[in-house]
Amino acid sequence: MRISSARIALLSSIALAAIAPLGAALAQQNDLAGNRMASVPEQPPEADIVVSGSRIVRDGFNAPTPISVIGADQVENRAAISIGSVLQEAPAFRPSQNPSAARTFTNSGYYADLRGLDANRTLVLVDGHRFVPTSNVGTVDLSLIPTFLVERAEVVTGGASAAWGSDAVAGVVNIILNHKLTGLRGEAQAGISEEGDGYNMKAALGGGTGFADGAGHIILGAEYSYDEGVGDNYTRDWGREEWWFVTNPNFATNGQPARIWTRNVHYASQTPGGLIATGPLRGTAFAADGTPFQFNFGEVWGDDQIGGDGYGTSSWTGVNIRQPHERIVAMGRVSFESGDTTFFAEGNYAHVDWTVPSIGTRNFGTQTPSTSAFSPIVVSADNPFIPAATRAAIDNYNATRPAGAPALTSFQFGRFGTENFQQIVSKANETARGVIGAEGKFGGVKWDVYAQYGQNRFVRGVIGQRIEANWRRAIDVVSVTQNGVSIPVCRDLLSPNAAVREAAAGCVPYNIFGTGTASDAAKAYVTGLSLQHQKTTQTVVAGNLQAEPFSTWAGPVSIATGVEYRRETLLSVPSPLEAARAFSSANSAFVDGNFDVKEAYVEALVPLAADKPFFHHLDVNAAARYADYSGAGSVWTWKAGVNWSITDEFRVRATRSRDVRAPNLTEMFTPERNQNARIIDPVTNTAYTVRTFSVGNRNLKPEVANSLTAGFVYQPQWASGLQLSVDYYDIDIDGVINTSNAQVVLDSCVAGDASRCAFITRPVANGPITEMVTPFLNLNRFQTSGVDIELSYRMPLGAGNLSTRLLATYVWDYTLTDTTGAIDRSGQNGTPVNGGTTGMVDLTMNATVAYDTDDFGVNLQAHYINGGKIDTAAVPGTATSLNINKIPSRVYFNLGGKLTLTRSDDGNRKVELFGTVDNLLDTDPPFPSFDGTYYDLIGRAYRLGVRFRY
Repeated sequence: MRISSARIALLSSIALAAIAPLGAALAQQNDLAGNRMASVPEQPPEADIVVSGSRIVRDGFNAPTPISVIGADQVENRAAISIGSVLQEAPAFRPSQNPSAARTFTNSGYYADLRGLDANRTLVLVDGHRFVPTSNVGTVDLSLIPTFLVERAEVVTGGASAAWGSDAVAGVVNIILNHKLTGLRGEAQAGISEEGDGYNMKAALGGGTGFADGAGHIILGAEYSYDEGVGDNYTRDWGREEWWFVTNPNFATNGQPARIWTRNVHYASQTPGGLIATGPLRGTAFAADGTPFQFNFGEVWGDDQIGGDGYGTSSWTGVNIRQPHERIVAMGRVSFESGDTTFFAEGNYAHVDWTVPSIGTRNFGTQTPSTSAFSPIVVSADNPFIPAATRAAIDNYNATRPAGAPALTSFQFGRFGTENFQQIVSKANETARGVIGAEGKFGGVKWDVYAQYGQNRFVRGVIGQRIEANWRRAIDVVSVTQNGVSIPVCRDLLSPNAAVREAAAGCVPYNIFGTGTASDAAKAYVTGLSLQHQKTTQTVVAGNLQAEPFSTWAGPVSIATGVEYRRETLLSVPSPLEAARAFSSANSAFVDGNFDVKEAYVEALVPLAADKPFFHHLDVNAAARYADYSGAGSVWTWKAGVNWSITDEFRVRATRSRDVRAPNLTEMFTPERNQNARIIDPVTNTAYTVRTFSVGNRNLKPEVANSLTAGFVYQPQWASGLQLSVDYYDIDIDGVINTSNAQVVLDSCVAGDASRCAFITRPVANGPITEMVTPFLNLNRFQTSGVDIELSYRMPLGAGNLSTRLLATYVWDYTLTDTTGAIDRSGQNGTPVNGGTTGMVDLTMNATVAYDTDDFGVNLQAHYINGGKIDTAAVPGTATSLNINKIPSRVYFNLGGKLTLTRSDDGNRKVELFGTVDNLLDTDPPFPSFDGTYYDLIGRAYRLGVRFRY
């Protein structure tokens, strides 16, 4: 791909900016190897750190619950557009929702998914307060939080419901903003991929100042970012190889596995201009102008083929590797101190558009619909749009057919929807949030109260949605004679049934032979605008107290208590056609639901020993919370932990907790909503698409999790700046709320589960399924366990500091238990091809080495993803068998650098040039998994920018 001279200049500048500081660092230190990291950002001695796993104010190094801190320096080193992209690089997260992984109709953004338990089981806080949900399942898009105002992000990798309430099953992400920003700060950056696409930019400006002789402080800031996105798989070398799998329904007799992974896989049953898929004319395809030609079938396996004609028509055609978006985020905060009391008010506004239609890049902002819904189409032989050469072939066959053979009166026809059915998906997410409150001290008691209201508006529009009934009428065409001229009309308009004629009023015949042959009126008749408006609100009122009322022989006892009231509402209004389920896919439903919850908690920290042999320090931490939900009833959560410093260098810690996740509004109130699902039917021994219906359930109960974390922290005096923590975790969730995957429902029914058979409509015994229902139920159990390792080291070196950090997570259990049994998906690197739960990579590591001085800095990051399986449940010789069930490991290197251009003597004013090179070695995703969840799909990419502080 050709790259403009301006972009070449940009790439060159970035490379120089990043590499020059590296050379200077290497000149001072040749060996930067080792597993060392930058320590937790230093805090002033008088600062209180509210550790997110607890309401008790503690020093972060002595937290009883495992916690990782992402500092502002790490965000700057990555030149990140969103704090979410930095968090998702941590091994404890599964980056399942980001602009490269979320390539669907659903909400887009960066969502925190700790332990791979889904984002709705990770609680997101901003300054210790809940943030208004930005999706219909109650999760928070981290893109809507101002990145350049982030001071740090605290990640608690363990259950914390007793401290913070529902949703903290997997842990808590608490994003702390800089409330004391003084002066003016800003930055501007731009980036591009080495392929010349994926242009992105970001600009931010903010500042803060005191007033009223320092009693008051105000900060204001805003940032804007834009990403043009990246086209589909065919924009990359690895994607043009068309690696995918074909289905082998005859695996039991032909000696081949049921799924065969190979290259050059594309559709064998449909083409953009149409393809006759059955009968004596099978293989007759049609060019763009409708001219017939003989289609070259490759090695056909069901609807797919290996080789032959049809290159470029596959399930990934038109689906963006990275979604385009435009983002505006603004924030303001004012505080005022009066005696021992501080009053504050805060406002947030954010707007994200996930398409920018003014940019005309290939397949920009598009999503191919379910192409299988276009095949098969039954075409009658009397259709007047059939090209003359094909009509002659039909007539010739009927005249010369063998004796007893039926006449050719119709044929099956496959058509790939790249004309007006190449759907353009536009999504907008707008959030406004306000918080007012006060905090202070009286006597030895600290207190705070606050009230907040947040509102999120989400709009999804899809241009080119196919109206199923209109489509079926418009392609069933006959010829009638009017005034001596034959004209095409919709067959239903001639029906003797008045109701059929009335339903077909306005039908315009659609010519399906070719890609530019249908009239504009026909296109308008068979397609429509799918539009969904969704409004979510959240109201919170809370108050907290903390005190040290008495002491034990080992030190003061700390107690925290508080109450909270929260109300959330969801109103989702679809367009009339969606409400009537008129579209072929992605019909949303009307949802109007709400709940409120009243909560109270108490937490205590009791020291039991201090300055004794083998008991340098020992304390216990316990908490309990009672919550009363208007819909799901009342529930208790609790935790108990121990924090034992054997010496001042070595400390062990453990926490046991009972955590909950209450059902969200979508799970409770969603009416029947239809989608399409691809299934493999063991009864008919075929693969096809069925319409499925998910539906809410107001009788759902909260999920209950029992969690355990246990580990140690080592901070040796012989190596100042060295820290090591190793923590085991075990999370066991019962009553998991879910809708079963359609394939799982079917397989369960075939295996003898009559309760699942009740969800399946099969009108004819041993015939195909027409519909399936997948309601929300408390039906599963989920267990996961593993170990987290964090190692860091910081030391002075020359004129600066050398810091290293290693984060690693090993997952040895990731098991979903449902009616089909228990399957461990640890070591499964993505979504299984046979259906079922998305897995977790068993070993992920993220190592960083950085060298910083006042004049320059350089950092190198290595992100390791262990090799794994495509499907851990695949069994040789069965319907789940695969010819390849291994995905190789990958290591991605990211390089960053910064150079001070000007700096005042006191360091308070500075202008800095910075740059990054992502995927430094231009590493491709591993065959055969091209999943944007774990792997980089873009290739080498560059960013260059400037930031200032005044």
